[in-house]
This record gives sequence, structure tokens and C-alpha cells, in this order.
Amino acid sequence: MGIRRYRPAPKKKSRAGTMLTGEDFRFAGKTFGRREVFTTLLIVLVCAIAAIWWLYGRDFYTEIKSDTVLIAGNEYPVTEFRGIEAYNDPEKLRACFRIKGEIFAPPAANPQPRAAPGWFKCFYPERIIEELAEGKAKLYLAGYNDPPGYDRVVVVYDNPRDNNLRGFMWRQKNENYQE
Repeated sequence: MGIRRYRPAPKKKSRAGTMLTGEDFRFAGKTFGRREVFTTLLIVLVCAIAAIWWLYGRDFYTEIKSDTVLIAGNEYPVTEFRGIEAYNDPEKLRACFRIKGEIFAPPAANPQPRAAPGWFKCFYPERIIEELAEGKAKLYLAGYNDPPGYDRVVVVYDNPRDNNLRGFMWRQKNENYQE
């Protein structure tokens, strides 16, 4: 009788461990190499990033068109209107247009335009604030509590030589806003 030596059973490697040692990955009865697994993970990552980008910057916005803008209860005819809005957030309203005539509306204070998505090229909040500070434009209250907690404001550039003035519109929080 010989001496029996006890040999422990080989340790089972985890799936990740088999990938690191260069062995193939087995799943559902099929064998996959490292390159196939890496390529699949890379494709899933790229698709996830594209989906997040689309949802954040494009999906919730809808383009709006109009021939008039309502400012303090008065309708004003406009041309070259470009606007976007979102059903999930009132502050996502942005619009650019040209307006004729004099505006009769109460002045507004404390402009707070927010940045528009990168693909909406006509709305630049930094430039609007600078030109309001320089006196090149006037800020009007177009709608108070429209919807509740938000004011709709309009900026119209003051150019006495041009009868077709540039205008911008957005919504911002007011004193009635509650979180």
C-alpha cells in the first residue's frame, strides 16, 4: 500500500479571474475571447453616453413657432421667431425674434437668463446681460406668475434707427417660487 497524498481540488477562478489570466470567458454555453468581451463593453459604453447626451440636450426640448409674442397682455407681431420649450421644466423656454414697434409693458428687474443647449445658436445669456448693463436693451415683464412661480420676461434692443428690433424671451423664477 502506498501512501496517498492529499491534493486539494483546484480553485475555481471567477469569470473576471479567467479573463485576466488569458483564458476564454464562458457564458451560457458559449465561449468568448477577451477581444469580443472588450468590444461589447465598449459598444455598450458608447451607446450609454450617446443616450445620456440625447436625453440631456435634445429629447425634452420641442421647437416652437409663432407669429406673435404676448407681452403684458398685448400681442406684438414678430418675424424670424425661433423658440424652444420643454414640458418638464418651465425655465427651459428660450426664444429669439425680431419685433416691430414700441413695447408697452412694465419694466422687469434682475435678469436671470439661463444658457440654452449648444444646438440652439441664437440665445447667448452672457451677451444679453452685458448689453442690458450697457443700456443697449430693455427688460420687460411679459407675464407675471406664468406658470405659478415663474415670470416670462422679454428683452428688446433699443435701436432708434432700426424699426425691426431684436428680442429675446425666457422664464425665470420669481418671489412666489417654492421648491
